[in-house]
Amino acid sequence: MAELALRDIPKEIPKEQDSIEYFTMETNIEIFLLFLTSAHDAIFNEINQKFRTGLTKPSYYDLEPKLKSLDDENAVAIAERISKYFKRPKLKINLISKEQFDNQSPTKRIDYGLYPSKVFFDETLESINEFKKWSSQSKIESLEQGYYERYWDFEHSSQWIATQLRNEIAHGLQLIPFSYHENNKIEKINFNISFTYKFKNQSDSFWFEEGNPYQFFGKQFNDMKMFLKEIKPLLPDTDELVAVKRPRIEFFRGSNN
Repeated sequence: MAELALRDIPKEIPKEQDSIEYFTMETNIEIFLLFLTSAHDAIFNEINQKFRTGLTKPSYYDLEPKLKSLDDENAVAIAERISKYFKRPKLKINLISKEQFDNQSPTKRIDYGLYPSKVFFDETLESINEFKKWSSQSKIESLEQGYYERYWDFEHSSQWIATQLRNEIAHGLQLIPFSYHENNKIEKINFNISFTYKFKNQSDSFWFEEGNPYQFFGKQFNDMKMFLKEIKPLLPDTDELVAVKRPRIEFFRGSNN
């Protein structure tokens, strides 16, 4: 079902946001995310049952540590593959030169947030506070003076991103379109994908730019197929799954009462 919805997601964003084409694109993206993440739930339930981890509602953030704790090589291997596709993005910093600092183009794919993406660190209170805004996990005492840029590393987060987007659908799909103009004409339209990142007591926001919806969501789909291909051989060869009892529904003809 996710693949069927993916086929109808365009490679370019419709220029008119109040058009049928734009509405259809958003609808197909929502359908895609719902069914892709339903596939997450289905495979996590199968892993949970076959390894008897005992989780009521298994998900990536509780199933992974549970599998790692088992005395089973295949379970640990599946946990590693969950981390390969469902890992939370991490905020990282990169030491750069002054020329790179002055250049408008980032050396890495900068993923924007609430704070400046570049800062000069000279051990002053002001620069220390900037780093604390970036990430409280940064070990400032180990940093050398110099120019830095921050970026979000989500190389192993394609399915985490899909899950977050699915969760935010109820509040409005977080695809924010914006256009590039030249000579008062729209040359192309990209969209920002926005997230609120919450972990323990920390909260931050970031977003990144995409221009091809089909390519972006197609990568999520292909990563999920690869995840399944990698873990299927690692699942126990047993049919002893927990049976789900469904209520019996009977229909009667006759009286309208």
